[in-house]
Amino acid sequence: MPEEALITSTQEFKKLCDALRTEPIIGLDTEFVPEYTYSPQLCLIQVSTKDEQRAIDPLAVKDVSEFWEILVEPGHEVIAHAAKEEMNFCRASSGATPEKLFDVQLAAGLVGFGFPLSYANLLYRSLGVEIASTEARTDWRARPLSSRQVDYALGDVKHLHRLREAILERLDRMGRQHWLEEENAEVLRQQEKPPVANYRRVNGSGSMTSRNLAILRELAELRDKRARHLDKPPRWVMRDDLLVELAKRKPKSLADLKKTRGLGNIKDGRWADELLEGIRRALALPDKDLPKRPPRRAATDDQMPLKILSAAMYHIAHREQVAPSLLGTNDDLQKLIDWHLKRPGATELPRLARGWRKEVCGEELTDMLEGKVSMHLVTKDREVSLVFDSARGATSETASN
Repeated sequence: MPEEALITSTQEFKKLCDALRTEPIIGLDTEFVPEYTYSPQLCLIQVSTKDEQRAIDPLAVKDVSEFWEILVEPGHEVIAHAAKEEMNFCRASSGATPEKLFDVQLAAGLVGFGFPLSYANLLYRSLGVEIASTEARTDWRARPLSSRQVDYALGDVKHLHRLREAILERLDRMGRQHWLEEENAEVLRQQEKPPVANYRRVNGSGSMTSRNLAILRELAELRDKRARHLDKPPRWVMRDDLLVELAKRKPKSLADLKKTRGLGNIKDGRWADELLEGIRRALALPDKDLPKRPPRRAATDDQMPLKILSAAMYHIAHREQVAPSLLGTNDDLQKLIDWHLKRPGATELPRLARGWRKEVCGEELTDMLEGKVSMHLVTKDREVSLVFDSARGATSETASN
């Protein structure tokens, strides 16, 4: 590792920022530890230009906000792999996300590489480059960083520019640049949205009554507020299963609360009072203010058409050389069925009926729902093919080994 590769002083950091301001394309990766704090703790920032790579130590350079501000200035494109956390760090520091993002993992899925691929697998499959994963479980908070650690971290940005060029060439050849632009725009739009109410993500919430959901919402917000104050992960404050248990039991007093196993030392004091008060607020809510239960279907609803459409979508993805998991999910297919049948609540145009997905499979799947397309299997030369026959007489075929 060259001595100047790791930046630990404000002077070196300012010099790097001055150089980056004139770079149109900047490679980015980070090393962070998510397990011990409310938000992931940023421990290292790796940055690359076409010719060199540097690592910024944010534990030594206390204020790295200038770097994130440069990334969101007009005229810069950021290359990254699976960039969700990098974009979170960027938005938390600068209040915005880059004008242009090239996520190599996402782009690779649009040109037949599969999705999601690890950085090491993607490098090997696209460029034939092998990189070590010896420091994958290192504690990036520990200092000093060894030369081996820094070299490993810089390897995550060393090949980003070449990788971008290789994938971009395939995107151009396949006429799919607008697909990536559409997907990246959606990724950045999602970064702008407030987080989904976290009580809906608690395992077991899907089967709750509206009243229980109201209690769960109060408890989850109290847990989140306390976790933020303590700078600890929310599940360190209280496990999900305990939130669900309290929401169902509805304890009204400290004595009731103490009957719940697993609460440990939170059965007394201010935290216990806050929990009980949150439960009382939820119980006092009028029915019109209760959260809506998620729609539930009978176990057999739509299972047959879902399975048929899922098989069709998988084979279309194979035919079009796009990762099936990027093309759509069973949830996307369900929304397409709901939209087609004009079911209550299906007011938003489904993902499979807009943009590049409509172009690739949405129209074909809709034709199937309308009975305009049928499919059958054909065996030839030791391969099984899925054949689509349309009412217009056209036939398309997808091979499956």
